[in-house]
Amino acid sequence: MNDAQQRARNYFWRFVVAEVRKIYDFRFPQIASVAIFLATVLFVYQIFYIEGVAERYSVPNAYYAVPLLFYVTWGKTLLIFLLLVAFSVYCVTVESQYGMIRVLCAQPLERWQYVAGKYAAILCHVVWLTVIYVLSLLIWGTAQAGLHGITADQLLSLFNMFGRVLIYSLGVSTISISVALLRKTMISALVTTCGVFFALALLTTYRSMEFGKYYFIRYYLMGMEYLPMPFRFEFPRYPFSTFCWVTLVTCLIFVLPALLYMHRRDITE
Repeated sequence: MNDAQQRARNYFWRFVVAEVRKIYDFRFPQIASVAIFLATVLFVYQIFYIEGVAERYSVPNAYYAVPLLFYVTWGKTLLIFLLLVAFSVYCVTVESQYGMIRVLCAQPLERWQYVAGKYAAILCHVVWLTVIYVLSLLIWGTAQAGLHGITADQLLSLFNMFGRVLIYSLGVSTISISVALLRKTMISALVTTCGVFFALALLTTYRSMEFGKYYFIRYYLMGMEYLPMPFRFEFPRYPFSTFCWVTLVTCLIFVLPALLYMHRRDITE
């Protein structure tokens, strides 16, 4: 590696760090972290004290309470899902909308490096938000149902579910970033991204289709067979490796067109 390549590589990593700090300065991650933690307790109050789920169905410990909270906060209200979409789209289009891409690419930074840096910086914050979300589920689920009677296998199952939640969150944000890179304004990017996820949801609903056997947009791969009735879903239980490659392939379908578009995009606007 010659000196020019080394300098370009060093500049790329400095760009990633600068992007992470810039997103942090938006105050969005900090506010979202607090909101996620506090909002989870509202769902605990709703399902356990207003709807009385624990009185009607067996929720003996956190092994059953945590997936139930996940189902309500993600699958039923789409709270975290929409938060990740809005966060990813905003972080991408805020520069495109005001012509900052031209300024950044005037630096010793290739276009593919700009795109890769964006992915890396945004996904770093997505990991943080997902960890806060998972910890909120675990803390409030344990506070409500306790750990009495929970086994090591059940704990491993919960951590397996948490790993799927993290990978799924990264997948949602990756698709959102990719779609947002194809648009020039924040509103158009947000509308297009929501439309893409709606289309994916429709496609994966038809299980008679060959690709309908594998779900990305839907959350039935999360390991939610631990939910108390009537919340349990009788769907195929795919192994963790299958979940990973389904997510990866789905993301690549959107990442590759975004890279090709950015390579040819007119950034002088």
